[in-house]
Amino acid sequence: VRVDWWKCGDSAIVLDAESGEFIFLRFMSIATFEAGVSRKEARQKVQAANLMKNIDHKDNGDVYLMNVPMVDQGPKGYCAPASLERVFLYLGIQGVDMHRIADEAKTGVGGGTSSEELEKIAQKWGRRYGVSTHTAPFKFRSIQKAIDEGLPMIWTMWSTNVYGERANQNTHARQTMTTEQWLKTLKKQKKIKDVHEGAHICLVIGYNATTNEIAVSNGVLRAGGNMTITMTTSSTQIGQNGANTVSVAGANGRIVVTNGTFSIARQSTLRFGYPVEGYAAGVVPVRAKNFSVSSDSAIVVDGVAERVENPALRETEIVTLVETENGATIPDAVLTAANATLPERCRIRKSADGKSLLLKVAKDSATVLFIR
Repeated sequence: VRVDWWKCGDSAIVLDAESGEFIFLRFMSIATFEAGVSRKEARQKVQAANLMKNIDHKDNGDVYLMNVPMVDQGPKGYCAPASLERVFLYLGIQGVDMHRIADEAKTGVGGGTSSEELEKIAQKWGRRYGVSTHTAPFKFRSIQKAIDEGLPMIWTMWSTNVYGERANQNTHARQTMTTEQWLKTLKKQKKIKDVHEGAHICLVIGYNATTNEIAVSNGVLRAGGNMTITMTTSSTQIGQNGANTVSVAGANGRIVVTNGTFSIARQSTLRFGYPVEGYAAGVVPVRAKNFSVSSDSAIVVDGVAERVENPALRETEIVTLVETENGATIPDAVLTAANATLPERCRIRKSADGKSLLLKVAKDSATVLFIR
C-alpha cells in the first residue's frame, strides 16, 4: 500500500493506493490529517447520527431501518466487504472502504470472504473508531433487539435458488394481502431445506414480529473494466440474491463468466452503459458459458439515445451485448420491456442461433425537404 500526501494551504491531499487494487484521493484539513480521528470524536459521530430516528414502523407490523447507504460492490463482487462498509457509513464513519477491507481479508475476485476474517476486521476498525462489535446467534430476538436499537446486522447465509425464489415471491405477495391473510399463507409454506450452496453476505435491516419475517438488503455488482468470474459447474447465478443490479459500462467494460451460467434472476437488473463513442473493437460486454434472465428481471441499455445523436454514427451498427457458448435464455417479455425504453429503430434481439444477445443502433432514416 502506498500513501502520499501534499499540503495545500490549510488542507491535506492524501493519495492512498495499492497497485491493481484501489486508488483513493482524499481532501481534509491538516489538523484532521495529523491528528486522525479520536475515539471520542467517533463516538460523537455515531451519537450525532441519532440512530433511533432511522427506525420506521409500518401499520402492518414491519419495522425497518431507513437511510442505510448503498455501496457499489464493484467489478469483483465484494458482497462481504461492501456490507461492512455500508454499516460503517451508516454509523457515520468514513474512510473504511470495501477495498481496504477486502485487502485485509484477502478477498478474491468474485467474492469469497470468510466470516471469521470479516469479524476480525470489524472488531479492529470498530476499536479504532470507538465502536463495539460482536457476533450474535441468528435468532429472531437477536435481530429484533438490534433493529430496535437502530443497528443493522451482517448476515452470513446460504443464498440458494429456492431461498431467492421464495424471498421474491413473498415480497410481492405480502403487499396484496392483509396481515391475517398473509399469516395463513405463510403457515402453508414448507420449510426451506438447509443446503450449503450459494454462500453470500448481506445486511438484515428489518423484521416483522407478527409474521416472523426479516428484511434483507443486498449491494450492487458493477464492471467498468474487465472482470472474470470462475464458477463451479453447478453454480447458477450472479444476480442470485434478489433485487440486485449487475452493471457493465464503458467502451471497455466486460464481464466474463466461466464454468457456469450467468443468470440475472429474482427481480434483478442487468444494466449496460452503452458508450457514446460505441464499444471498442472486439469488446463483448458479457461472455458466459450459459446466460439466462428470469421473467421477473430486466435488461436495460443506457446511452443509446446519445449514441444515435453522435455524428460519428453514420450507419446502422449491430453489436453483441452477450455472447455464450451454449445459449441464452431470455423471455420475450423481458426483451419487449427493454426495447420499450430504446429510441425508435433501435432494438435488442437474440441471434438466429440463440447464443447471443444483439443490439441494433440506427439513426432515423427519414428525409425532410425544405421547399420555398
